[in-house]
Amino acid sequence: MRPGPASLVLVLALGLAAGCSRHDTDNVGQDLKNAGRDVGHEASKIAHNPDVKSAGAKLKAAGHELAKDVHQAGDQAKSAAHDVAGQTRHAAHDVSHDTHASRHDRRDDNS
Repeated sequence: MRPGPASLVLVLALGLAAGCSRHDTDNVGQDLKNAGRDVGHEASKIAHNPDVKSAGAKLKAAGHELAKDVHQAGDQAKSAAHDVAGQTRHAAHDVSHDTHASRHDRRDDNS
Protein backbone atom coordinates (compact mmCIF):
# COMPACT_ATOMS: atom_id res chain seq x y z
CA MET A 1 0.00 0.00 0.00
CA ARG A 2 1.39 3.44 -0.90
CA PRO A 3 1.63 5.96 1.90
CA GLY A 4 -0.69 8.94 1.49
CA PRO A 5 0.36 12.60 1.52
CA ALA A 6 -0.54 12.93 5.19
CA SER A 7 1.77 10.03 6.05
CA LEU A 8 4.62 11.60 4.13
CA VAL A 9 4.12 14.96 5.85
CA LEU A 10 4.13 13.23 9.22
CA VAL A 11 7.35 11.34 8.42
CA LEU A 12 9.03 14.55 7.23
CA ALA A 13 7.86 16.39 10.32
CA LEU A 14 9.18 13.66 12.59
CA GLY A 15 12.48 13.69 10.74
CA LEU A 16 12.76 17.43 11.14
CA ALA A 17 11.73 17.20 14.76
CA ALA A 18 14.53 14.75 15.48
CA GLY A 19 17.12 17.29 14.40
CA CYS A 20 15.45 20.32 15.96
CA SER A 21 15.31 21.80 19.42
CA ARG A 22 12.25 21.38 21.63
CA HIS A 23 11.05 24.88 20.70
CA ASP A 24 11.42 24.14 16.97
CA THR A 25 9.61 20.81 17.42
CA ASP A 26 6.67 22.59 19.07
CA ASN A 27 6.57 25.08 16.20
CA VAL A 28 6.59 22.31 13.60
CA GLY A 29 3.80 20.51 15.43
CA GLN A 30 1.72 23.68 15.63
CA ASP A 31 2.36 24.40 11.94
CA LEU A 32 1.16 20.91 11.05
CA LYS A 33 -1.98 21.35 13.15
CA ASN A 34 -2.68 24.69 11.49
CA ALA A 35 -2.12 23.24 8.04
CA GLY A 36 -4.46 20.36 8.87
CA ARG A 37 -7.16 22.78 10.03
CA ASP A 38 -6.73 24.88 6.88
CA VAL A 39 -7.02 21.83 4.62
CA GLY A 40 -10.07 20.62 6.56
CA HIS A 41 -11.70 24.04 6.35
CA GLU A 42 -11.14 24.27 2.58
CA ALA A 43 -12.43 20.73 2.06
CA SER A 44 -15.54 21.60 4.07
CA LYS A 45 -16.13 24.72 1.96
CA ILE A 46 -15.84 22.64 -1.22
CA ALA A 47 -18.16 19.95 0.10
CA HIS A 48 -20.83 22.50 0.96
CA ASN A 49 -20.44 24.54 -2.24
CA PRO A 50 -23.80 24.58 -4.10
CA ASP A 51 -22.06 24.23 -7.47
CA VAL A 52 -20.17 21.15 -6.29
CA LYS A 53 -23.36 19.65 -4.83
CA SER A 54 -25.22 20.35 -8.08
CA ALA A 55 -22.46 18.76 -10.14
CA GLY A 56 -22.49 15.73 -7.85
CA ALA A 57 -26.26 15.37 -8.22
CA LYS A 58 -25.99 15.65 -12.00
CA LEU A 59 -23.22 13.06 -12.09
CA LYS A 60 -25.28 10.71 -9.92
CA ALA A 61 -28.34 11.14 -12.17
CA ALA A 62 -26.22 10.50 -15.27
CA GLY A 63 -24.86 7.33 -13.64
CA HIS A 64 -28.38 6.09 -12.92
CA GLU A 65 -29.46 6.86 -16.49
CA LEU A 66 -26.43 5.04 -17.89
CA ALA A 67 -27.12 2.02 -15.67
CA LYS A 68 -30.72 1.95 -16.88
CA ASP A 69 -29.60 2.11 -20.53
CA VAL A 70 -27.04 -0.65 -20.04
CA HIS A 71 -29.65 -2.81 -18.32
CA GLN A 72 -32.08 -2.32 -21.22
CA ALA A 73 -29.36 -3.13 -23.75
CA GLY A 74 -28.55 -6.28 -21.80
CA ASP A 75 -32.21 -7.31 -21.81
CA GLN A 76 -32.38 -6.77 -25.58
CA ALA A 77 -29.19 -8.75 -26.17
CA LYS A 78 -30.52 -11.59 -24.00
CA SER A 79 -33.79 -11.65 -25.91
CA ALA A 80 -31.97 -11.63 -29.26
CA ALA A 81 -29.70 -14.46 -28.10
CA HIS A 82 -32.72 -16.53 -27.08
CA ASP A 83 -34.34 -15.87 -30.48
CA VAL A 84 -31.19 -16.93 -32.35
CA ALA A 85 -30.85 -20.04 -30.18
CA GLY A 86 -34.45 -21.00 -30.90
CA GLN A 87 -34.00 -20.46 -34.62
CA THR A 88 -30.81 -22.50 -34.57
CA ARG A 89 -32.56 -25.35 -32.75
CA HIS A 90 -35.37 -25.34 -35.29
CA ALA A 91 -32.93 -25.23 -38.21
CA ALA A 92 -30.89 -28.09 -36.73
CA HIS A 93 -34.07 -30.09 -36.22
CA ASP A 94 -35.17 -29.41 -39.79
CA VAL A 95 -31.78 -30.46 -41.19
CA SER A 96 -31.79 -33.59 -39.06
CA HIS A 97 -35.34 -34.39 -40.12
CA ASP A 98 -34.55 -33.73 -43.81
CA THR A 99 -31.46 -35.98 -43.65
CA HIS A 100 -33.44 -38.73 -41.97
CA ALA A 101 -36.28 -38.38 -44.50
CA SER A 102 -33.90 -38.48 -47.49
CA ARG A 103 -32.27 -41.67 -46.16
CA HIS A 104 -35.73 -43.12 -45.74
CA ASP A 105 -36.68 -42.07 -49.27
CA ARG A 106 -33.54 -43.70 -50.72
CA ARG A 107 -34.39 -46.95 -48.99
CA ASP A 108 -37.87 -46.80 -50.47
CA ASP A 109 -36.39 -46.18 -53.95
CA ASN A 110 -34.10 -49.21 -53.61
CA SER A 111 -36.96 -51.53 -52.72
